Amino acid sequence: MKNTIIYLIGGPGVGKQTIAKEIQKKQSFTLVDNHSYTNAIFSISKNYSHPKHEEYRLKVRNIVLEAMGEICPKGESFIFTNVISLGEETSYYKPVENLANTRRSLFIPVMLLCEMKENQKRIANPFRKKFLKTINPEAVQQIANLGLPEIEHPNLLRLDVTKLSAAEAALQIITHVNHIRKKQNGYYSKFSTKANGGANL
Repeated sequence: MKNTIIYLIGGPGVGKQTIAKEIQKKQSFTLVDNHSYTNAIFSISKNYSHPKHEEYRLKVRNIVLEAMGEICPKGESFIFTNVISLGEETSYYKPVENLANTRRSLFIPVMLLCEMKENQKRIANPFRKKFLKTINPEAVQQIANLGLPEIEHPNLLRLDVTKLSAAEAALQIITHVNHIRKKQNGYYSKFSTKANGGANL
């Protein structure tokens, strides 16, 4: 799975980071969890309602994406994780899609869905505090009220993880990536054959 970018999108506590780590056990990916860089801001200010708070988080995020586009080896693969609500596609989704285009990576956006009660149970895990992530069950409802982002991409996978373990979800995502890769390779193989007068390449 060289030069692949998987983007795990879902509400807080749905299991994005845990699933990403399960994927890492099976494939060589670098995890770029949202909190791995935005915690630079979360750690110095708990005033999340401040109008500049999100602005600074986005500045840090954009620097990370810029660096990835310029200094990371072209064949390297990444898993991004993020909470994205309706209306935040331009700020949080598009930059990662653009990065994939810049790196000519196979881009796989994955929408992780989870039933409310199970999601609220997962978000209350005290282990999340270590990463400065919220453990407030009300956050699940707040994000649900905002609505899911509008994402249109031919490689999009919508995966309900309510009854799936992290390992099971990871396997389904890997299977989807392999399916897309084989499908694209088959398309380019046919195209190349036609372009070369039917020769086998």
